[in-house]
Amino acid sequence: MRRAPILLAVPALLALPQVAHAGVGSTWAFRSGSTFSYVGGWGAPGFTFPFHDLPSLDVRMRAVDVQFHVLEFIGGIASESDMLLLGANAYFQGMERPAPGSFVGVFDPGVSLDLAAETDFSPTNVGVMGLARLGVEAEERFGCGLYVVPAVGIGLIEEEFELLVGGSLQVSIWVP
Repeated sequence: MRRAPILLAVPALLALPQVAHAGVGSTWAFRSGSTFSYVGGWGAPGFTFPFHDLPSLDVRMRAVDVQFHVLEFIGGIASESDMLLLGANAYFQGMERPAPGSFVGVFDPGVSLDLAAETDFSPTNVGVMGLARLGVEAEERFGCGLYVVPAVGIGLIEEEFELLVGGSLQVSIWVP
């Protein structure tokens, strides 16, 4: 499972040529941006990815917005839980439509890659999800946005593939 940290670095490497012209910000997901695995019955949820409890570090470029979940990674290292948490989301510029006032309605498709593992990497849980960020944005001196983000994907949970479902309400601010 050494490929997972490398896969998490791919969005950052793709973004390097545009970072000089990037905006920087943060996004906070209400309700923790929970993602649950479906394990064959709609009773109790299966494995829950413990991500998005803390604000992300966002790098906003012209065509892509990459969110790195740095604080969860640092918190996992600093805590006594022996849990390593890595995660990143990437949203790609989709449709924009004028909204009342100085707002713009947006639909941005995206992808999420999350890794949750004990420090000995046994077991390693990986989740890959498709995202659909729908919301409104305003940008004058600084940017802000409010979004609903449903998510669906697949996870490798304790060496078994499972359906992942989730979503969040997100608030984002950035400096262009």
